[in-house]
Amino acid sequence: MLAETQPMTRFSTPEPIGAAAVFLYSEAAATITGAPISVDGGWVAQ
Repeated sequence: MLAETQPMTRFSTPEPIGAAAVFLYSEAAATITGAPISVDGGWVAQ
């Protein structure tokens, strides 16, 4: 019931947050500076 109120209709797990952290630490993110990265299940997009 509560999960239905989430934009993605499910709760997140720690894996997406960890994946974002790994990406930001990687060379692929070398040109990202001072940008907020939202890992919030779609709340910002609402």
